Amino acid sequence: MADSTDEANGAVTVVVAEDGDSYVVGSSSSAQVTVNDGPTLSLSLAASGDEGNSSYYEVDVTISLSPTRSEATTFDFCVKNTGTALFRMDSNGQARDFDIVNYFSGTQLLMPQNCHNYTINGNEGRSAVKLRIFGDTTPELSETVILELRNPPNGVAVSSTAGTATYTINNDDGTPSVLSLGLTPASGNEGDSGNSDVNVTISLSPTLPVATAFNFCVKNTGTATFRMASDGTAQDFDIVNFFGAGSPLQMNDQNCHNYTIPGNTGSSQVKLRIFGDTVPEFNETVILELRNPPSDVAVSPTAGTATYTINTDDGTPSILSISGTAIDSERSGGGGFRHLIFQRLSRSRSTDTTFFLCLKNTSTATFRRASGGKARDFDISSFGDLKINGQPCGRYTIPAGSRIMSFGMTVDKDNTRELDETVILELRNPPEGVAVSSTAGTFTHTIVNDDGAPRTITITGGTAVTEGTGAQFTVNASPAPSAKL
Repeated sequence: MADSTDEANGAVTVVVAEDGDSYVVGSSSSAQVTVNDGPTLSLSLAASGDEGNSSYYEVDVTISLSPTRSEATTFDFCVKNTGTALFRMDSNGQARDFDIVNYFSGTQLLMPQNCHNYTINGNEGRSAVKLRIFGDTTPELSETVILELRNPPNGVAVSSTAGTATYTINNDDGTPSVLSLGLTPASGNEGDSGNSDVNVTISLSPTLPVATAFNFCVKNTGTATFRMASDGTAQDFDIVNFFGAGSPLQMNDQNCHNYTIPGNTGSSQVKLRIFGDTVPEFNETVILELRNPPSDVAVSPTAGTATYTINTDDGTPSILSISGTAIDSERSGGGGFRHLIFQRLSRSRSTDTTFFLCLKNTSTATFRRASGGKARDFDISSFGDLKINGQPCGRYTIPAGSRIMSFGMTVDKDNTRELDETVILELRNPPEGVAVSSTAGTFTHTIVNDDGAPRTITITGGTAVTEGTGAQFTVNASPAPSAKL
């Protein structure tokens, strides 16, 4: 429909959905039409410049609106927190790198970014803002200022390509001191009991006359267990005389702690303590990382992270796998057909082996009964009502001395023409001394439709149009329905 409102380009999407077991969605399930209209906000400024050694210089930032509007256009102009330069003054009193002139006075803070309302007057196409860059004599890395336009009024869009702009402040004071990590040695056997220490050296080059504070972190991408896992399993490693008795600082789900190298000191050592055990397992890794140094110090791009490998010396773990009939027809008619699924250990153990088996949400077959009332395609009675992360799961145990167990999966028969469907099962959370197979830890059973080709419904059409004109969509059903669909 036509209107007198200036508005951003929009899109109308029409989607077709399944009608229970009557029709399935074909390859073309949606169609879209774009409605063209409305002015756009954009940003432009020079790409970079040297910071200088004192005072400041200013960079013009142009905010454009095209086409213009008769009324004023109010929006948010923001300094993104992903830039590395310091806006105004940080909480530690460190000198600022840049400011916004005649704009952020009495800053409106929209966490976690510094933003302020800004207005382009009616019938005007642009406005200028000043980015003020402060010089210093501190050796440091080049830094970035990232600006962004946000929250335009109805009828105005922010440019998808020029709604954000970056200015790079080029360092002209020499290279900063560099923090790096070193491990001696880089790997070792875990041992059967007790513990052993590995030297971790944190180096700063060149040294600085003042203390250098930063974060020392244990990355959560390592496979070894830090301290004690939530399920109570024994720890694989710890950091000695560093994390103390209290809980470490949590940063982005990683264990971190503040650390300081004193002034005029080139290095410091931390002890990585490795605990021995007699559990058959794979080799495990500890990954350490330096983060958040001061502005005149950089973390080495090649040695800011270090990995220590704990080599198992107790043999490889028993491997847990799953198998069954990979493909079968649903067998038309009433009732159901029972398939056996097998779970195996590569070798028996002296203790019970308890683990979980879960239905992956990428399965296309319907488990039990769908929320919309659609008849189920299959059931696994031994799953019960357990769910982990929203996925149906079952808890299973292979007894001590045994290597194999099985359970039944019932595939329900029907006479519905439909697409082939899949049941995808995944092994999870084995005990210590057992590992899930990397090639057979997931099992897929395909239920082959045997009731004829499915009836499909698709939609086509939809191109860019102008307000006040029409758009046509065509919905196709194959074969044609015998009654109104």
